[in-house]
Amino acid sequence: MLTTAHVLGVVTTSAGQINQISTRSINPGIESMISRNDGQVDPTFAAVMFQKPMFTFGTTAVARALGFAGISALAVSATPVESWFQQVQAGGTRLTGTNSTKFSFANGILCPKSLDASDSSPASIDYEMAAVSVDGVTSPLTMGVSQSMPSIVTTREYFTVGPLTINGTAIPGIQSTKVDFGLNVATEGGDGHAYPTLTYIDERSIVCTFRTKTINILETIGFFAAQSATDSVFYLRKIAAGGTRVADGTAEHIRCTIDEGMISVTEVGGDKSSEAEIKIECTYDGVADPLAINTAAAIA
Repeated sequence: MLTTAHVLGVVTTSAGQINQISTRSINPGIESMISRNDGQVDPTFAAVMFQKPMFTFGTTAVARALGFAGISALAVSATPVESWFQQVQAGGTRLTGTNSTKFSFANGILCPKSLDASDSSPASIDYEMAAVSVDGVTSPLTMGVSQSMPSIVTTREYFTVGPLTINGTAIPGIQSTKVDFGLNVATEGGDGHAYPTLTYIDERSIVCTFRTKTINILETIGFFAAQSATDSVFYLRKIAAGGTRVADGTAEHIRCTIDEGMISVTEVGGDKSSEAEIKIECTYDGVADPLAINTAAAIA
């Protein structure tokens, strides 16, 4: 019969602890080899041909997470990324002490994948880690039971959509903001080893998408335009604990600045109240980041 169960815990990195974990998935990434030869009906050989562990999770602690791993990701080497699970207490809540389970990813790269915010719910951000071996022989993924989970960071932070300006023009009525960080991660191995030993960002294509109810603003910004010398800027507005929203002039909001790129309208429509969808594909000018993120900014 079932006697133990586990729920989500925190994620720890070399940069710090990421709390407010809402989703999680650990994929051992096992690629098996099952072989039959000589006309045999059943396979006669089985082995692990390759293993590429992947770890994904989501969190609502957007500023904290981006402060640790932004558009250039977080290299993982000396200090592993650890994914914790708390054991429930039969007839109670959660067990403390040495009753947690952790999965450790010793080497690799931790990347933001996508950020979603809407006017009616807290923002969240998804991460993905590709794990690699130090020598091609040692597994990059290990598991530990009967562990003591670190104390959970007590700070709580939540954000929702904020204002948007495109080429200096304010776009009112923002309903949702989405960022696809577009980090294409390559993972490679060699010498016949079972585990990969190298991972890196091969390409980065950041796309930001916004939906607004103010469809007549399209007459001002046009259906397409190049990002001008005046940066496009969007915010995630911080939700005030025990209140409504943190004041605009307080440097606790998230500001994202787009320096170069292509702006286009992808859709206008809706069942009842119409909306326009605006997409900005960020590019690099050789100097500034295609998307500069400030996790402690005032809304100007």
